[in-house]
Amino acid sequence: MVIQYNIISCNVNGCNTPVKRIKCLDFLYRKGADIALIQETHLKAKDVYRLQNKYYKIISSSSSSNKTKGVLILVKRKLNITVELAGGDSDGRWCFASIILNDIKCSIVSVYAPNIFDPELFCMQLIVGGDFNSVIDPKIDRTSSSGTFYYYLFCMCKNSVSNSSSDNLNSFLSDLNLYDPWRLNHSKDNNFTFFSPRYKTFSRLDYIFILSGVLNHSHFLLGVTGIYMFLMIYMIKTEYVPFKI
Repeated sequence: MVIQYNIISCNVNGCNTPVKRIKCLDFLYRKGADIALIQETHLKAKDVYRLQNKYYKIISSSSSSNKTKGVLILVKRKLNITVELAGGDSDGRWCFASIILNDIKCSIVSVYAPNIFDPELFCMQLIVGGDFNSVIDPKIDRTSSSGTFYYYLFCMCKNSVSNSSSDNLNSFLSDLNLYDPWRLNHSKDNNFTFFSPRYKTFSRLDYIFILSGVLNHSHFLLGVTGIYMFLMIYMIKTEYVPFKI
């Protein structure tokens, strides 16, 4: 069965009066909104909670220091929803929520862009790092013990799954225009972050991916530093400092 959700985006041009807030929430209810992306709330952070009622609750918001701008995300209280992460900027321009909705993970963003184009709003740099439990290129990011019984088991049990996970990882990088900076600087080198005692193979499963814009500001890159076989470190030095949410 296909479940449909009604998502509405609405610029309310200020919700500082009780009457305006009631009208706004009533409008959403009459339109059957399950999720609402609201812009120009003009509410200070301490007053954001006022734009909710017995039908809707706020899961993310961002406010300006004065009564201008302001964005938030409303959801129906009856929705089977789990909020894993939420945040936004400090100027009332955008907020987001990473949610699980009926076992489906997705991220929702409410944006209020300035009247005059501001390139900084659309040029946020992205750095993603972690243990992806997959290799980008099985030919160079994994070793083999070809000819052994262990390698035979590895090929039989893991190869199809690994190829599929590699394809998905590469699609993820392509969709978000992300790069593997270590591989760009070490195109033919082998360096691994995991050893499988069972299959006697080494794999490179840990990465730091960055947008192309960050590449121009990456002054120093230390690929993989081995401490123990199961504890490897990636390090990247850049002039960008991750923002706090």
